[in-house]
Amino acid sequence: MAETTKPTAKKSKPKSSKTAVKGTEKSTAKTAVQANQVTDNFTFEITLPASEVNKGKQTALEKARARLHQNGFRKGKTPDKIVEQAVGQQYLLQQTLETIVPPAYEQALKDKKLQPLTEPEIKPISMEDGKDWTFEVTIANRPVIDVSKYAEIVSKTKSGHDLWKADKSTDSKSKKSAEPKKSAKKAKTDSKDQAEIDNEAENQNANESDDASTKLRQDRLQVLISALLSKIEIPVPDLLLRHETQAQLHELEHQLEHLKMSFDDFLKNSGKTREDVEKDYAARALGNLQVELLLGAIIQAAELKNTEAELGAVLQQRMSQYPEESRPKITARDVQYVNALLLKQKALDHLLNL
Repeated sequence: MAETTKPTAKKSKPKSSKTAVKGTEKSTAKTAVQANQVTDNFTFEITLPASEVNKGKQTALEKARARLHQNGFRKGKTPDKIVEQAVGQQYLLQQTLETIVPPAYEQALKDKKLQPLTEPEIKPISMEDGKDWTFEVTIANRPVIDVSKYAEIVSKTKSGHDLWKADKSTDSKSKKSAEPKKSAKKAKTDSKDQAEIDNEAENQNANESDDASTKLRQDRLQVLISALLSKIEIPVPDLLLRHETQAQLHELEHQLEHLKMSFDDFLKNSGKTREDVEKDYAARALGNLQVELLLGAIIQAAELKNTEAELGAVLQQRMSQYPEESRPKITARDVQYVNALLLKQKALDHLLNL
């Protein structure tokens, strides 16, 4: 597949037997919330030669013919016109597009080395019978993020923050809290009640220690992430931000349904307009996406990877939650989700351990 990319000076002419793709950074209406942190989407064109379009039409027609049961005709032998009348032109057009567009889109991504973060928005430009078909494709392409100094930023942040001076005091407190437990064990009382009290005290101390460690970890990560976000430019593609904002608003509406509250009542109770709520959720989505993109860039820079054993252990644990007789099969989506989850965890651990 030949391609033409603007604004470069040289252009390569697409071969007549191949799908032509040309791409350009095309500006779109940016979200009003923190527009300086929102980048343009990537838009390019896909041109499908008339010969490929005709093949796609014929494939769609043959598939429809194979499934059609028409009186007076053997299965798979119904004439073209009767098939077209039975299933409709709109159905055949949709099937044609699903046959010819995805391969051309995937090839365009490979040729242009794009990394889409959302499903594409595809609009027809020209779809005349007997001629080439052209489509405009818009994606949120993964931005290039310079994290070459992330380790330096983390190191400086740790050296000058009180949260990393708490280790010694935490160790001291742990030793002091352990002393009564040692003396209690030395008493070797035969009292069942005293043993239960001692056991309960130990469990409480352990839970408090775990809670303190968890909070310290969360506080430290928040400080490190904030420092990195303040020093590293992380633009978010407009289309990605819109998708994430809409997803969060949809989740809000779903929660309101469970509470049997209308969106208008929610707005009235909150004293906000719909535009206010959309801006709030856009700002929240922007922050979440910047963290995700930052961690993704660090994962790549640090060359963090998961082993098959690590993935297998987590997947097995997730599947064990279901009864064996109704346990679902592990899908590629499951593997992808767990892989991303583990990599994110490794990235956070990596930042803490620097």
